[in-house]
Parts: sequence; C-alpha cells; structure tokens
Amino acid sequence: MPVVSTALGALVLGEQLTVRAVVGAAVVLAGVFLVKHRPKPRTAVPLLTD
Repeated sequence: MPVVSTALGALVLGEQLTVRAVVGAAVVLAGVFLVKHRPKPRTAVPLLTD
C-alpha cells in the first residue's frame, strides 16, 4: 500500500481513510524506520600476540 498515494487521495480527492489503511500505513512506516535505524554490525578486533 503506497502511503503517499493514500494520504494524497484523502487530502486532495477527499477519499475516506479507513482504520485498516491507517494501520497499514503505520506498519509500513515502522518497517522503514526499523530498517533505516538498525544497529551496525560490530567489526572484529585483532588480538595482539607476542
């Protein structure tokens, strides 16, 4: 579900937003947030040997 298309349809065309559309948009945005802000993997530190 394209979030921008749904929002523009509601604002410009006066379409009615349903609970399902709002929940779907929230899930999509949360997924994008999680992917963009996931922690970076740690790099290995070499061991010092004599």
